Amino acid sequence: MKAKCLEMYRKMSEYLDLECDQATREKVEAHLEECRQCGDCLESIRRTIALSEILPQEPVPEEVRSSLRQALSRCIEKY
Repeated sequence: MKAKCLEMYRKMSEYLDLECDQATREKVEAHLEECRQCGDCLESIRRTIALSEILPQEPVPEEVRSSLRQALSRCIEKY
């Protein structure tokens, strides 16, 4: 993943939630216009959010929650 794409990926959640400032919004949108890979990633996140909203909510077992936290931490540490 390119450094610029990684930077945009880290901002996508804030972008989707309208939690970033206008300058960041414009930066993300400019990048999305020229980078299909990031556009596809953003669309995938949007679809995941939409699907999660229609599925019934069930509690996540603690061992799964713990395992997921560890995997995410390892992934974040790589970048």
